[in-house]
Amino acid sequence: MKNLLKLIPVFLLSILIIPTVNAQDESTTVDVNATVTTSLTITTTAVEFGSITANTSPNLAANGNDAVSVDVGNGASPGRILLSDGVIGAEVIATFTTATLSDGGSNSMTFTPDIWVGGDQVTSGTTVIKFQDVSSDGQITLDIGGSLGVDASQANGVYSTNLTGGSDLSVSFVYQ
Repeated sequence: MKNLLKLIPVFLLSILIIPTVNAQDESTTVDVNATVTTSLTITTTAVEFGSITANTSPNLAANGNDAVSVDVGNGASPGRILLSDGVIGAEVIATFTTATLSDGGSNSMTFTPDIWVGGDQVTSGTTVIKFQDVSSDGQITLDIGGSLGVDASQANGVYSTNLTGGSDLSVSFVYQ
């Protein structure tokens, strides 16, 4: 029994020593990366259909690569969105909706956009546009044409997205 009592302190001491003998210090490093991009500058030009008549199907060409303009009036011109201050190599994805033109009262028409970048038609939410593919100066021009839904009995008047009952053509960009 005396031998057993002598072994207890040795046993307790070995329990305290063994973990420190097997302990190891390990360390590692983790890389951290970030890409800093500049904010895009966005400049817009309105889409103009000019004077149109009821019971027509006006279609405004976005640029020379799009279909020919049909049933548009004098002064018709495509709209434009200029994206500038982009980083060469950065990508942009455009998402857009239709717009509603109103006469400020109960009459309205729907504008369905047709957007092009150079010779490429842009599909909302899917087309990836790279700054280097378009220009070397950090700019992208999106040309905006499209069709206007004019009823056979469309009331005469001035129609705009800015009047009561109208809704703008909304274009948002994911810049990455």
